Amino acid sequence: MKESNMQKKINKSHLMNYYFCKENLWLNLNQNFSSKPESEGDKFRASQGDKFELAARSLFPKGVLVEGSDINIKQEQTMRFLENETDIVFQATIESKDFISISDVLVRNEINGSWDLYEIKSTTNIKEDNSLHKSSSNHIKDISFQINVLEMSGIKISSCYIIHPNKEELFSINGRNNKNFFNVVNVTEKVALEKNIVMKDMFEMKEFINGDISQGCNCIYKGRNNHCDTFNISNPDIPDYSIHDLKSVGQSKATLSELASGEIFEISSLPKDHKILTKSRRGQFESYIQKKPIFNITEIKTELSKIKWPIQFLDFESYQSVIPIIDSYYSWEKIPFQWSLHTLTKGGELRSVDFLANSISKDPLIDLSETLLKKINTQGSIVVWHESFEKGILNMISNRMPKFESKIKELLNNIFDLEKIFKANMYCDYRTKGSSSLKRINSILLKDYTYDQLEINNGENAFIEWEKMVSPSISKKEKETIRKNLIEYCKQDTLATYKILMYLNELIKKESK
Repeated sequence: MKESNMQKKINKSHLMNYYFCKENLWLNLNQNFSSKPESEGDKFRASQGDKFELAARSLFPKGVLVEGSDINIKQEQTMRFLENETDIVFQATIESKDFISISDVLVRNEINGSWDLYEIKSTTNIKEDNSLHKSSSNHIKDISFQINVLEMSGIKISSCYIIHPNKEELFSINGRNNKNFFNVVNVTEKVALEKNIVMKDMFEMKEFINGDISQGCNCIYKGRNNHCDTFNISNPDIPDYSIHDLKSVGQSKATLSELASGEIFEISSLPKDHKILTKSRRGQFESYIQKKPIFNITEIKTELSKIKWPIQFLDFESYQSVIPIIDSYYSWEKIPFQWSLHTLTKGGELRSVDFLANSISKDPLIDLSETLLKKINTQGSIVVWHESFEKGILNMISNRMPKFESKIKELLNNIFDLEKIFKANMYCDYRTKGSSSLKRINSILLKDYTYDQLEINNGENAFIEWEKMVSPSISKKEKETIRKNLIEYCKQDTLATYKILMYLNELIKKESK
């Protein structure tokens, strides 16, 4: 039994964590078990939320901001604004019964003297997700929490709204006609249906985090990717490689729940005909039991026979942000800024070319497209990893630049997705834990060819570094360093795809002897 020493105020983020995994919340608050460190991508997304909130405040030109970092001072400042007839308040901070709410915008309702609440979200739609999922959000419950705190403090709320980017509105960099870029949605009725339920949940949460807990958490009924950050602390007896690591096992909720309820976590404990071992998981299971890769050489050979010469390996990198940095793009729309192309000739020569946009003075898609179409062969196969991304970029080029439509169509017809070999379980290695991502497969098959030595070693860091590179404030030296690192990273992806194809070809030769 673990004891509580919780003294912190409870906010809406705590409520979302409570819905996801209450034991995880308890450990975070009472035992100081912090969440995993924020990645650069997490920090970027948080900064995007801040930027959108700042931009959305332009809809309220007379708004007054509650400033500072001290919660007590912010509460005092908020009450002064509310009592002194201030009509619009940003970041209003209110506490009641150990709950604390910081509201994006409060607007005085002139008709009845109450207030309207505006919550600013950087997503292109209103989230009403199942809160049991790790990456989920529920904006209606979020607002319900705020309203409950405000009304417990005697502040009446008449209506509530969510402001989010309009995914159907192109953004203008010069600021003309961007009012429609902000979508203001009245969610008063939805919140009214949730408010009392959330109020009950709030006090149950308060009681829970001030009480004691025993070992275990409900994440045992979810797949590994959906586990809380303190899963191993709450469930120390569950092996690091367990039934939770079977491919997409979270989609088999009922069967996974049966196994977890029966405390069957060891994969080796499963009978070969168990219903959780679907066709897509059987290869992983057999590989785990035998502790070696399982593959169907005939299927691999048949699939690879579709590849035509010259064999080309293509990879794009793209940037996206809530407020586009290029004119006439949508919120969060991908902006391609880089490609890498390796070409293998019949003679065995491997050639490499690449492109990287150096500035955003014009749309990088223009030069990116023109240089690619000059270098790529429309007759040979274009080997990619996870084809939906590359196809999406090529379709974007076709849609935005119709003059390239026919040539893009040829390229699309020649796409060959090497990931399919692993995704369709033609080749299974239990060490990938059901993942078919390029970096996971690369780390298993090509042990000596890693991304570890690179300054930029993942896609999120790549677009964050590119944003720095095209900033007008960057020095020439730093810009050149980032440019070099970006080129090395993108080349690594196409070269890894080439090396994996060579590995499979060697495997075919070996097994055919």
